[in-house]
Amino acid sequence: MSFVSVKQDSFVFFRFKSISFNFLNHAKSVCRAYFMYLCRHYRISMSRLLQFFLAVCFFFALHLEAKAFSCSEVSESDTLLIADSLFMRELVVSVAAKPMTMRGDTVVYDVSAISLPEGSRLRKLLNKLPGVEVTAEGQIQAHGKPVTRIMLNGKDFFAGNKKVALDNLPVEVLEEVKIYDRLTERDEDMGFQSSEKEKVIDVVTVEGKDNGWLCDVSGGGGTEERYAGNMSLSQFTDTWQNMLSASADNLPSMFGVGDSYYDKLNKNFSKGDSDKQSYNVIVGCETDAWRVNGTAYYNTWDTENGSRSLTESYLQNEKSYGQTASTSRSKGYSLTTSLQLEWTNKKTTVNIEPSFRLHHSTYSSQYQSQTSDVDPYRYAHTPLQDKVGLLHQNLINRNDNRSSDESDNYTFSTLARVNHKLNGRGSVVNVEGRVEAGHTWGEMFSLSNLHFYRIQKTDYATRFYDNPSHTLQTSGKITYIEPLCEGLKMLAEYELNYRYQRMNQSVYDLDKMFADFQKVGGHPWETPEVYSDSLSKFATNRYWNHRMRLMFQYVYGDLNMKIGVQANPLRTETQYDRHRISVDTSRTVMNWSPEFSLYYKHKDRWNLSMQYTGHSVQPDIFYLLPIPDDTDPLHARMGNPGLRPSFTHTLTANFFVFEPESQRQMSLSASVQEVSNAMTHRVYYNSLVGWRRTTPVNINGNRSLNTAWTFGTSFKSCADWYIDFQGETGWSRRVGMQQLDMASGKNGGDMDLEYTTHQTYVQNYLGVQWTKDVFVLKPYGYVSYERVRSSLYGADKRDTWVFGYGFSGRVDADCGVSAAVDVYNNSRRGFIGTELNGNEFLCDAEVSYSFLKGRSATVRLQACDLFRNRATTIGVSGVGGRLETAYTCNVNSYVILGFTYRFSVFGRRSATVRKS
Repeated sequence: MSFVSVKQDSFVFFRFKSISFNFLNHAKSVCRAYFMYLCRHYRISMSRLLQFFLAVCFFFALHLEAKAFSCSEVSESDTLLIADSLFMRELVVSVAAKPMTMRGDTVVYDVSAISLPEGSRLRKLLNKLPGVEVTAEGQIQAHGKPVTRIMLNGKDFFAGNKKVALDNLPVEVLEEVKIYDRLTERDEDMGFQSSEKEKVIDVVTVEGKDNGWLCDVSGGGGTEERYAGNMSLSQFTDTWQNMLSASADNLPSMFGVGDSYYDKLNKNFSKGDSDKQSYNVIVGCETDAWRVNGTAYYNTWDTENGSRSLTESYLQNEKSYGQTASTSRSKGYSLTTSLQLEWTNKKTTVNIEPSFRLHHSTYSSQYQSQTSDVDPYRYAHTPLQDKVGLLHQNLINRNDNRSSDESDNYTFSTLARVNHKLNGRGSVVNVEGRVEAGHTWGEMFSLSNLHFYRIQKTDYATRFYDNPSHTLQTSGKITYIEPLCEGLKMLAEYELNYRYQRMNQSVYDLDKMFADFQKVGGHPWETPEVYSDSLSKFATNRYWNHRMRLMFQYVYGDLNMKIGVQANPLRTETQYDRHRISVDTSRTVMNWSPEFSLYYKHKDRWNLSMQYTGHSVQPDIFYLLPIPDDTDPLHARMGNPGLRPSFTHTLTANFFVFEPESQRQMSLSASVQEVSNAMTHRVYYNSLVGWRRTTPVNINGNRSLNTAWTFGTSFKSCADWYIDFQGETGWSRRVGMQQLDMASGKNGGDMDLEYTTHQTYVQNYLGVQWTKDVFVLKPYGYVSYERVRSSLYGADKRDTWVFGYGFSGRVDADCGVSAAVDVYNNSRRGFIGTELNGNEFLCDAEVSYSFLKGRSATVRLQACDLFRNRATTIGVSGVGGRLETAYTCNVNSYVILGFTYRFSVFGRRSATVRKS
């Protein structure tokens, strides 16, 4: 349905074809204004009354003419403009575009076709886009693939910091949102795709609003001592793009109305009560030859965490359950700065990108853990607190631990790249180098009180760690591109990486000084009397990694195919000293990896891509040293000098189709992996004391299959409805190894037992949205299912469910009042911990009122978790067991009242015609 609209401050409002011309309202407004003008005078002459009467008749005649005109045949190209220069200051003529279009392999969303309340940010806009999900942590999924960066007008303005863009970029200055797979800048300059594309979101500003200033100030406070404040100032010109923002709050990661279904399923977006501040500066400048972009991000945090967790370990003939209750506090700050300089002419491009990062943190924790051979939730609702729950013969050990650590990290890196076109045929040479240096200083103090029930023994472990380390990494790469014939190019590349790492860990055994668990305080002295030579370790590692690559790319029309091979010789030298043990070793490995990819697009309707890659993973050098490490008194580690690198085969396929008439889009993706010489751990478990030792080993048989899909469509006959269906499914087979006693079959001895763990998971979401004028209503449902089976005799079968259903609704009235609600029931089944199973009836709501000129001021009242039922939990399954965690130090239920004021000054006002 085509229409013509005007700005709010214009008195002209007209429509095409089937929509009648609404001149009556215009006449009423003008007559009312004229009557108010007359009333301001003490004397009203007969001439003015006659003028008023004639004006009424004139506009009434216009109304009759417009009504007759709407009943006649009018072509869509005919436009009737009736303007009064006294009232109409600005006119924007628009032809309604469809919300989603496709240009080549780029999906384009029209922001003007999406209903959003005044003052919305980019995060809220992206959550409205079909096929796009934004989690509370700022992770973005688009058409089944993760988004790596957000760009502004095709430029990497935010330097990879997606949260700054999500929380600060106002929707009112945006015209389009583009989603596409982008080549790296290096590949674009070379004209050859040598690395995998990255999924990006590119936001385009409105013409006329890319030149001016935009200021936004907001603040609010509420119950549970919640507060939030934000200020942002942005400048956009033809040359400059700058942003300054500051924020402080102690709210959870995201307000609940309209949150991602991933958050509803995982419930892992609020893991503590956090007081955080953020200060961001972005300065960008671009001329014909130069492009400069500088960023500085400073963040502080003070977070209190609390959790209860349960671990189920998979064993052959035994059962092992570990329960943990912990509280912790983390404080710190970080500063990240970067500068991007680019100079270019017709043949040469030079890039220099220095960056610096400073990170300081302090962490303190206190936890209690307990190990038993039966499920503790069968006997007590809170096993660690219930003294009469578990029987004494079922308990194995208990650990009371307190620890604190402080660390500082400094990292400096510089990238320099020169790209030069040798001739007009497309021959290109690219030279780049990178240097990265870092220093980490840290110290940690820990105290453990271990009690072993079955041997009636108590041990104390009080230790102080001093952990300085240094790293230096350099790399150089030269790439040559040569066109062989029409459509065929060759790439030859050589790269050398060198990495140096030095670690000095001094350990002090303070048991003699702090034998009493209750007498802990002050800073321990680093004296020879308490220095532990058996626990301290010193290591120096040097890595040389060569990579030689040969690849061919063939382009014919819309077909792009690449095939190649790379050789990867690797040399490692290690010097290691610990407790009279000195190791000086080196090893050399040669790896070969094939490469293949195919991409095809059919006009602006669909595209298909397939890719095969093979890559190797080298084991950490500490995995290779046969030296025991018992820093954790309940978990010892031993290296394996015969450990080999693993090699992973990966085949992926992606398909995307778009049908513009019905706004139907569908994406399908699949990935298959097979791992040779996979690195896993052989586990020895002592059931008498609950102690375990792990040794890395190689094993074959690990494979996985994952698929994901998104589907959305509206209907030609009923465009008010839109269906959104998305989900993913996966299957994996992982192989583990345990060391069993040959006589008893229990853990221990010299017999190795291989076992497999099969995991299947399914996640689905279905939403049906109805939009009518100012109303948006969306009923939805979601389900997540996980099935875990282990071949171990003693492992229990696990089937866990998370499912829910509800609806969200929003109304945005013309008077500036907006209201929204999200009501749903969330359920969990099959979890080990009984406290995690149950139903939660949840409700989030908000109401706002926008006023002043241009709705520049907004008062908003938000209520999160009105019925105080929300629980934050997460469950993770692995090859050797399952971990379930409930977070207990969260403020999920609160009410907050906030105020926002926006002020903008943009370029000269002008009439603009926008077409679909």
